[in-house]
Amino acid sequence: MKIVFLLFTLTVMSHVSAGELIDKTFEVKSLEHLLINNLRGDVEVIGWNKNEVKIQGELDDSAQELKIKNKGHKLYIKVKMKGDSHSGDGSDLKIFMPSTTSLWFKGVDTSFAFNNLKSGIEGRTINGDVIIHKAQQKINVSTVSGDISINESNGVLNIESVTGTVDFSGKYSKAYAKSMSGEIFAKIDNIEKLKTENVSGKTFIEGKLQEHAYIKLTSVSGDIKYKTVGELNAACKLESQFGGKIQNKITKDLPEKSMMQQQKLNFVSGDGSGKLIINTVTGSVAIEE
Repeated sequence: MKIVFLLFTLTVMSHVSAGELIDKTFEVKSLEHLLINNLRGDVEVIGWNKNEVKIQGELDDSAQELKIKNKGHKLYIKVKMKGDSHSGDGSDLKIFMPSTTSLWFKGVDTSFAFNNLKSGIEGRTINGDVIIHKAQQKINVSTVSGDISINESNGVLNIESVTGTVDFSGKYSKAYAKSMSGEIFAKIDNIEKLKTENVSGKTFIEGKLQEHAYIKLTSVSGDIKYKTVGELNAACKLESQFGGKIQNKITKDLPEKSMMQQQKLNFVSGDGSGKLIINTVTGSVAIEE
């Protein structure tokens, strides 16, 4: 009986009905993970130095309820919809949470904004933007048609957007960015490993590489440009397979040209401790200081 009672007290349910204004605060002394599921709307999450979670906002008129389940180390926040309803303006939520708690999120027609979260962010949306400011540790986020913007963050980064723009800056040990038709922009600082993949969008990377860094930038038809900050110490391998041009503004080395309109350029810059690979099928490649 004591065990059953303990489990019951650790699981606290709270409900808010459709159209209601939300203003709820929960004490969370040992919260490790916060999980957010909002089908449609806007969600803003802010980390703070309190052992509390505060939820403000308003539910979509077609929402059934806001379900909040507190299991001690995990807190679930979910907007439950009425059947397969796709009408309404969406549920808008503003959530304050302990900055040292990790976050997981999920949405469909939902945009998310996160600020000052120190224990990682992971999640996805389909038709919405993801904006992250001052996050730490592992960041793993994706969207289909929205943009992703991340700044003043650090740790390990994994981001993907199918048609949207990917834009990130900060200090990352490792980063991976992918887009199909959107553009990729990055300002990096002493990165150890960076990989980007793009199909038709442009890729622009600026920053300083760590010693022995490994950088690989690829595309199908999109142009790729890398701008170094300070001296570039890397063995460089650049290639445009069909019709694209290679511009090298770092050294005097010139690309080799073939009968198939292919251009290749291999050279060593600085002490050659790192590795820079840029490869595109029909796009152009440029590197500069």
